[in-house]
Formats: sequence, C-alpha cells, structure tokens
Amino acid sequence: MKKFLLSCLFFVGLFWALSTYQGLANQGKFDSMVFNFRNDLSSEQVDRELKAIG
Repeated sequence: MKKFLLSCLFFVGLFWALSTYQGLANQGKFDSMVFNFRNDLSSEQVDRELKAIG
C-alpha cells in the first residue's frame, strides 16, 4: 500500500511538473546585445556599424 501511494504521488508530481513547464524558449527580454566579432572587421567598421544602429 505504501509503494502504491508513493507511486501515485510521484506520478501526480510528474504530471504537475510537465503540465506547468513552459520550455526553454521563454527566457524574457534582455537590455543587452551580444556581438559576434569576426577577425576580419576593423575597429572602425565596428564603430560605424554601432553608430548606424544607435
């Protein structure tokens, strides 16, 4: 009987966790930017691009 109750509790908890899981895609909004720097870009080109964006 004890094993049955623990099994039921486990499956209820598992169902609850899976039903409320929102996934890894919902991570919110961020106030920062990530740059992918390439070696063939000069610092002047980076400055120009940043000024064009801003």
